Amino acid sequence: MVFCCRSRRPSYQARETVIKGGGGDTLSPSEDVHRPDFQAPYAPPPTSQNQSQNSIQQHRERPASQRSEQPPVSSVTSVAGDHCFPSLVSYRLDEQEVLLTRKLATSAFSIVWLAHYHGMDVAIKKLVNGTDDTESFAREVEIMSKLMHPKIVRFIGCTWTNSFDLNVVTEFMAGGDLRTLLDNRKVALSWYKEKLSIAIDIAEALAFLHNQSPKIIHRDLKARNVLLTKKYVAKLNDFSRSRDRSYTQTMTAGVGSVSWSAPEVTLGQYYGEQADIYSFGVVLSELDTRDSPFEETSGKRSGDRRDIKLVIQVAKGEFRPKFSEECPDAIQRIAHACLQYEPTVRPSAARLVRLLKSFRQEQEKARTI
Repeated sequence: MVFCCRSRRPSYQARETVIKGGGGDTLSPSEDVHRPDFQAPYAPPPTSQNQSQNSIQQHRERPASQRSEQPPVSSVTSVAGDHCFPSLVSYRLDEQEVLLTRKLATSAFSIVWLAHYHGMDVAIKKLVNGTDDTESFAREVEIMSKLMHPKIVRFIGCTWTNSFDLNVVTEFMAGGDLRTLLDNRKVALSWYKEKLSIAIDIAEALAFLHNQSPKIIHRDLKARNVLLTKKYVAKLNDFSRSRDRSYTQTMTAGVGSVSWSAPEVTLGQYYGEQADIYSFGVVLSELDTRDSPFEETSGKRSGDRRDIKLVIQVAKGEFRPKFSEECPDAIQRIAHACLQYEPTVRPSAARLVRLLKSFRQEQEKARTI
């Protein structure tokens, strides 16, 4: 079984086009194989700067049965509105204690604010008034509330005053999103340092999601949905398009951003977690070239005939993202394996973690010789 992620992003989203690229080698069977027992490592709860943050973390580590009986650090004194989102009651925070500071991003569907909560900076995502999408947003919040991993943006809680006013509170990522970093050509990035570290972080997040029971599929993996700390630690964000496979055994709904979508998703066919692996291959191209996929071949306007033609060609496996001449051969081999047309021959996320870490170890060893 599998979960998939679907979210409606604020307006800082980059133009979603596609990349031209060549075919590629596949990884040989002799290379590292997927270990069925692999489980992405949990990190200990982050060291907090104050007692209230510790209490949030401790609350989330309690069994669900205890959490439902003992609400978190919230000082909500009234249960008014608890019936609106019964599965989220144990994560409900006092809205008056979440102090909005400034607007970070906005879209037709949501607004993201920087806020202050119990001595720490947080981000709060609010649906725009009148947006008839509260039900899917509530599913996104439920998924986030179950995910605790050092490479996934940390869920803190949620607030609401009625059934149309659900807001989610998460940790604030001061480094912004990966797409914005890649667009800033003044910042030097190397495959032997920042890029490789970011790729490993993303792969670890996917391995964790795909190792859940039921499995969780992100369904909208791209640089825009990867957030960074100031030191470039990458964390996966935006679970609005996520679902677990128990939600629908045959995933066929075409979701996600077309330029990052696997052929089987674009064609409306059955798909599983391998669709995330294809998207990861596209993200590797983003990291390498620092361009959005298919940027050089897409039309200037949405719906341009060139865009439609590209979508068809990508869905048929005729186009793949491009890579620079400077891209390490090992990265290109991994990326081409991810971008294979047949989902069953793509590597697992756990295998990607092992391959990327092996490449890093080789580079570190070479530098010491």
